[in-house]
Amino acid sequence: MKKAILVGVLVCMIPVFGFSQSRRGGGYSDDAWKNNWLYLGARIGGSPNFYKPAEEFKDLGVDSLEGSFGFNLAAQIAVQFVDLFAVQAELMYTHDKGSYKEGGYELNASYDSLLIPILAKLTFRPNNFLIAPFAGIYFTIPLGEIEVKESLSGYGSDSEKYEFETSAGFMIGASFGIKVGPGVLFADLRYAGDFTDTKIKDGGQSIEYFTRSKLPITIGYEIGLMSKGGSSGGGGRRY
Repeated sequence: MKKAILVGVLVCMIPVFGFSQSRRGGGYSDDAWKNNWLYLGARIGGSPNFYKPAEEFKDLGVDSLEGSFGFNLAAQIAVQFVDLFAVQAELMYTHDKGSYKEGGYELNASYDSLLIPILAKLTFRPNNFLIAPFAGIYFTIPLGEIEVKESLSGYGSDSEKYEFETSAGFMIGASFGIKVGPGVLFADLRYAGDFTDTKIKDGGQSIEYFTRSKLPITIGYEIGLMSKGGSSGGGGRRY
């Protein structure tokens, strides 16, 4: 958890850095936040996780496989090509949990991973609001090993760790925000689903365990950098 706190501090510094950089070019007009080439943001929250057991996992005698609420922390950067369209890249740290029953025992598993989403994003900015639906793919990098603990009384201290392989997947969702200060305070709601099963290495062999999906719900702040210039004062409709 100390790792997560450190990452959180670094991620939360991103909007502050963006604000200090953009102030060097002068003040903000009312609509300056709508007219930038880049948007930097950070967000934090959690996600219900859902697991579909693989056939190989079922063959091990698994009776059930339940998801749990996970922790998410992310940094994002969007390139605003035109007023209504941007491409967004992210680094998304996740701490996920799950539980299952095997041979009469209930076991709890936890693991960390880094998701790297690449998203196509529509951006509507009416008045002081942001509405931004998006869709795309993500790649996943395991962070450390998956830890499995027996949850029965007297066995809580026993745990085993295994290497695991994760899958790429797809994301779809939307952000909804309101202008606060120089940037936007927003809520981000999305669905993420792996393409293939997560594999766990045990005894020299790689076993397919489950396919993961999740519903990340986060709150964040986004600020624009590199003004396009000349848009907020003149004619033409701005979104």
